[in-house]
Amino acid sequence: MSFPLDTKRILVIEDDPGLCDLIDAQMAQHAITRAPHQRAAYEVLDQQAFDLVLLDLKLPVDERDIDPHPRVGFDILESIRRNHHPNRLLVVVMTAHEGTSETTKRALQMGATDYWNKDGSYSEDLPTLVERVFAEHEAKRQRAAEQMEARRHRLDFSRRRQRVSVDGLVSFSGRPHQLLAVLRDSFLEAMKEGGNPPFVPLQKVADALDVDQDYVRKIVERVRKRIAAEFEKRLGFAPSPGALIESKQWKGYRLNPDKVDIADVKTAGG
Repeated sequence: MSFPLDTKRILVIEDDPGLCDLIDAQMAQHAITRAPHQRAAYEVLDQQAFDLVLLDLKLPVDERDIDPHPRVGFDILESIRRNHHPNRLLVVVMTAHEGTSETTKRALQMGATDYWNKDGSYSEDLPTLVERVFAEHEAKRQRAAEQMEARRHRLDFSRRRQRVSVDGLVSFSGRPHQLLAVLRDSFLEAMKEGGNPPFVPLQKVADALDVDQDYVRKIVERVRKRIAAEFEKRLGFAPSPGALIESKQWKGYRLNPDKVDIADVKTAGG
């Protein structure tokens, strides 16, 4: 089944079928999936990707549980923030407790994006709240993308440890460090002469690392993917593939002179 581009994938973790039916009717433009208890929620989260979760805080553990408990909702929220794209998956908790309660405060402290009170004390209805949350998230991502595009990245090389750190967020040793060290040397030499760093031919990189050209390409791809994954995990947005390592067919690779600053770690532990 295909959906319009503005359709969002929403998981409703709620054991009240009447409320689920109401959400289906009020948000028919979105793709809604239901999970009536904790076990079902974990199963569907492992199988599918979602843009937002509507999470009841008082839930049964499984279909045999006749005693829903707030602990279950908090366990699910903790699992989402730990395992399921913590910077991207939005979570709106649904509670019968009024908004200033310790329950709601705790949910927000644990990483809930927003909350909605089932008792009607909240000023927004649920569809309006959901659309606002999506709009605010998109605006935040656009700001993050602009900041990432303008960001310069610092590469700290430790000659003693044979490691390089990127913005203090991710570090490389072994072949990835050797690759970045080769590109660093060319980068610094050009900078000393006041010129633009040249692309290092693929074969020259391969010779320096004592590997074949295909393996060099794999190393570059591995470095780019790991940087993207770590930045996405920690900052919520990843740099473009060429932000640190630029590549051109037939010319090879270089560190991006518009985005990269290089430093050598010279401390006793460096």
